[in-house]
Amino acid sequence: MYYMFVVYFVFYIVSSFILLIKSYKHSNGVQKVQLTYLFFGLLLSVIFGATTNLVLPLVGHSQLSNLGSYSTIFLASFTAYAITRHHFLDIRIIILRTITYSLIVILISASIIGLAILLPDRLNASISNKTFIAVIVSVFIVLILDPLKRFIANITDKLLYKKGIDYQKLLSDLSNVINQEIDLDKLVTQVEHQLVDKLKISRTAILVAPTKQGDFYVRGQEEHKRKSIKRSSALMRYLVSDRRVVVLEGLERKIEDTSEDTERKPLEESKAELDGLDASVVAPVVIGENVNAIIVLGRKMSGDPFGDDDINLLELLGPQLASAIVKSQLYDQIRQFNVKLQKEIDIATHDLQSANDQLQERNRLLQVIQNITNLMTKSLNLKKVTQDIVDSIDKEMNYLGGVLLFLGKDKRKIFPEALTEKGAITKTVLRLLPKPLTEYQGNFQDDSTLTVKAMRSGKMEVGENLSDFFSPPIPPRICDAIQFAINVKSVVAVPIFSEEVIVGALVYTHNMPASELRKTDFEMMQSLASQTGVVYRNIELYRQLEQSNTELGEANAHLQQLDQAKSEFVSIASHQLRTPMTGIMGYLSMLVAGDFGKVKKDQQQILQNLLDESQRMIRLIRIFLNVSKIESGKLVLERNTVHIEDVIQKSVEVLSKAASDKGLKLIFVKPKQPLPEITIDKDKVGDVVMNLIDNAIKYTDKGSVTVSAKKEGDMIHTWIIDTGIGIEPHEAKNLFNKFVRGYGIAQINPDGSGLGLYVARRLTEAHGGKIWVESDGKGKGSRFQFTLPLNPSKEGELSAGGDHLQYTRQNR
Repeated sequence: MYYMFVVYFVFYIVSSFILLIKSYKHSNGVQKVQLTYLFFGLLLSVIFGATTNLVLPLVGHSQLSNLGSYSTIFLASFTAYAITRHHFLDIRIIILRTITYSLIVILISASIIGLAILLPDRLNASISNKTFIAVIVSVFIVLILDPLKRFIANITDKLLYKKGIDYQKLLSDLSNVINQEIDLDKLVTQVEHQLVDKLKISRTAILVAPTKQGDFYVRGQEEHKRKSIKRSSALMRYLVSDRRVVVLEGLERKIEDTSEDTERKPLEESKAELDGLDASVVAPVVIGENVNAIIVLGRKMSGDPFGDDDINLLELLGPQLASAIVKSQLYDQIRQFNVKLQKEIDIATHDLQSANDQLQERNRLLQVIQNITNLMTKSLNLKKVTQDIVDSIDKEMNYLGGVLLFLGKDKRKIFPEALTEKGAITKTVLRLLPKPLTEYQGNFQDDSTLTVKAMRSGKMEVGENLSDFFSPPIPPRICDAIQFAINVKSVVAVPIFSEEVIVGALVYTHNMPASELRKTDFEMMQSLASQTGVVYRNIELYRQLEQSNTELGEANAHLQQLDQAKSEFVSIASHQLRTPMTGIMGYLSMLVAGDFGKVKKDQQQILQNLLDESQRMIRLIRIFLNVSKIESGKLVLERNTVHIEDVIQKSVEVLSKAASDKGLKLIFVKPKQPLPEITIDKDKVGDVVMNLIDNAIKYTDKGSVTVSAKKEGDMIHTWIIDTGIGIEPHEAKNLFNKFVRGYGIAQINPDGSGLGLYVARRLTEAHGGKIWVESDGKGKGSRFQFTLPLNPSKEGELSAGGDHLQYTRQNR
């Protein structure tokens, strides 16, 4: 059995030391000091007890085993020192708990004994079973245990002048405050009130850093708001490095235990700052890696030290308070931003109101100018327009009136053109003038008047006297009489420009001093003068346009007469040329064929060349005749039902020699299936095909010219594709106009008339068709195409470019 005791003792002692070492590693500050004393007390007790009760008996000396129980003196002494010097255990709590549980044990024991004695006597003999009695006693004890415990605890607290703190409830109350309050000052005030009231401490303060790197300032207490702690202070450096609750007594003991001056000095500075704050405990409030607030607690009113429950409370409160402070700071930022925003909105609203007033005034100005512009643009009669302008000074601008003056053509005289028509006021002015207003002409070379000065300088002139503006030519006494009669208080002369050239002036009269005129008034006067210049220019242009139109009309009539004469001449000349040329071609054909005898070999080529040129001349004459008929409206389409292949084939045969002479291949790709018959003037369509093929041969130096046709819907589509010089895309749209040729074509082939494609377009359109050209560019060939309807869309006249083309339909 003794050996079992040895094993048990060793196991127990080793386990105790392991637990102490683990606790020491996970502790900090004063806790390490407390555990150090406990460790050495236990160590000395174990050494003494193991020597007297374990080692010596194993070697046969058990005389000192009675001394083993005294080994606990070391543990008790070191523990007592740790309690008194380093508050290792809360003696008050131990005493309270001891008294409380002793009274509970005494009362419950007495109750059990009393019930056990009294119940059997009071109950019936049939119910004297001891088990039943025990059950009743147990139920009684269970029911009264908790109320009895609270009752005794309250009595003991009162006897010791200290009521116990329910830390769990306090933490719950603090959590409610944190969750419900968003304003930072109110939050801090309520938390401080809870801590002071429940912990029974002299004072508390919460210092908050507004920024991550900022100093800490007291919040929530108006009388202490100026107090602060710098982040660079010794106390803050200690809190930031330790991140734990700092107790003043613990800090004092740590100073006493620290011998190195370099380590001791920061601790003493930290203590001095705690004394300055009248603080017993300081707890950091940490968010992430940053301390953004500290909780400062004063001494307890009971004089008791702060225990583990107090420190645990602060450690649990810290994270919640940190989160609440962040939310409150964000709320403060938003609130401050809203205040700032509201100020800016108020300023902007004021500015906006001011801008709106200016805008309304500007809109009124624009509306007035628009109304005046509408009046001015209704007519191109200068006299009416000028009268509307000066009348608008009264009707639209609500001024007294005005005079419009223009500079003469010779740039020497100034003529009054119009005066505001304002009933009695106008009659008064005209009555006071000895002569008609139009007879008072000013001298532009004499700048003695402000009106002339404004016109010569190009700047607005403002004055008070009419005579400064109109004398001369109007005598000063007459000007003064008019001014007095119509109550003129100020006069403004504004020059009128037309394309930067001075043309006149508008003189405004007002029944208020110039100092009372607003900026918008001057802008309106300037705008009206500018609009007058535009209208003046438009009327002048209109006059010039009318004169030009008259001259152009006369010239156009003359040109039409010349064009008619030219067309008649071309038509007559073409008819006169075609008859002999036809005879010449007939005789040349007979000579080439040998009808007049055998022709020498060297003469054969000459005759063939003459025949080719005669054929070209006949084609050119046909073009001229077609142009003459188109322009005179006398072109007749004699429609017949034919196959388009036959028309194309005939043209290809006529031009095949011209192609072969240039070394070109002229190919007609006949459709695999015969195309349907089409109703056309085969001679005119033949001219179209002939012109397009001839054009392709002219401008193709090598390669081929390919002709093809096919049916597309109710149209016949024909292509003439060459490998020639090609066409730029921007030239294609104008190529079918009269006398238009491609860029640089004249240098390549100077013989073209510029009419062949024009005739082809007009003849195609006369048939209700369409013609166009496509090309990928210079040197990439061309694709001339035209379409013709299988049947004409209507009988009778067809309009083609404004010329009337008649046709007669005939059936084959």
